[in-house]
Amino acid sequence: MTTVADVTLDGKARTYEGRELTTFDVIECAKTLEQQAIEAFVARPRTTEGLVRSWLASNRNGSDTTRQEFEEAVRRYLMTRWSIR
Repeated sequence: MTTVADVTLDGKARTYEGRELTTFDVIECAKTLEQQAIEAFVARPRTTEGLVRSWLASNRNGSDTTRQEFEEAVRRYLMTRWSIR
């Protein structure tokens, strides 16, 4: 006998037949977690500043682009990629 249970991912109720969640369910939940992590990270300016400063020192030391300009570009990229407002 198959049991039917309501499973909620991304705030949308779905009917799921069976006991095991699928790989698609894992990926969908992980994407939600990734977006929330990026939103929380972007909201912490001191954390992002430190990471960007460290990355620049290790990878592009002496660049003509300022850290502030580069950090803003990284933030905009992440916000666009993850549809963050």
